[in-house]
Amino acid sequence: MNLKYFKLAKELNDKHHAFLLEKQLHFRGNFKSFSIVSVSQLSPERGKSGLTSLEQAEKYLKINEQQKFTKTGRITEEKNLQAFIINHSLNNNGILPFGDFTFITSEMAVQLNDKKRIVNDILAIDSNNNLAIIELKSLRNNKVKQQTIDFEEKVIIPKSALIIELVKIITGKTWNGNTRKIAVWNAPTSKTSVRLNNLSDKVELYNYVFEGERTKEYVIMDKVIFEKE
Repeated sequence: MNLKYFKLAKELNDKHHAFLLEKQLHFRGNFKSFSIVSVSQLSPERGKSGLTSLEQAEKYLKINEQQKFTKTGRITEEKNLQAFIINHSLNNNGILPFGDFTFITSEMAVQLNDKKRIVNDILAIDSNNNLAIIELKSLRNNKVKQQTIDFEEKVIIPKSALIIELVKIITGKTWNGNTRKIAVWNAPTSKTSVRLNNLSDKVELYNYVFEGERTKEYVIMDKVIFEKE
């Protein structure tokens, strides 16, 4: 595993920063290729994957094919939430809209030794250089806590040298080796409340509520409010 495509994604994000902000797009690195991804509420997480070169990516930008993924799809509130968080960070020097975190990357996918694939929603680092493993859930489902623990145990710990390098490339910071596990989920109501399980002392919890629109066809988040639980 190497970080070639993370480096290319960062180079493109820096070079085309103003244009990407205007179009609500960003480049996302991964281990086998990189992608251009929408952070618009009209097309959250839609885009083009499988990019492998600067030339290929810049040709795609020139063609300006954003119109191919500007329509809303089925309701995917977690994608809207992820898009909102990333879009906020892109417009605020990398700072997420909750806590004290600087965005590193999202949707990091790793194939494990058993051939299973594990994916992290958002990776970030706080001002004390602790790594934050962040998972998002539109429902108050305790499984989201376990996801943060699994990613730490199966990816972050065994690949710590790689993670140190990644953090340095994207943020210029030096990870101190410590982690914070963060679950972001719906604020509790009489309909969504769930009993906290015994993982709650290991995982920090953030509630969210949003102003916008939810229909049977789509979700639009105009404003999201986060509060630590």
